[in-house]
Amino acid sequence: MNDEPIQADAHDPLTRQGEDAALIREAAALTRELSTAKPSIYWPDFLICAAIGSAALFWAAGPMGTF
Repeated sequence: MNDEPIQADAHDPLTRQGEDAALIREAAALTRELSTAKPSIYWPDFLICAAIGSAALFWAAGPMGTF
């Protein structure tokens, strides 16, 4: 009896579809925690960016924008 594993044809659509589905499931499992919003990170980042953007807009359009 032959102990070598059976090699699937790389051009077989059913084999590729199964491999693609497995890779997609693995990628989803690895990145699941990245898509979860964390309020302790979101709100300070949002407020700091809003403050910096507002200050830059004020500087560019306001009295300090003339150098």
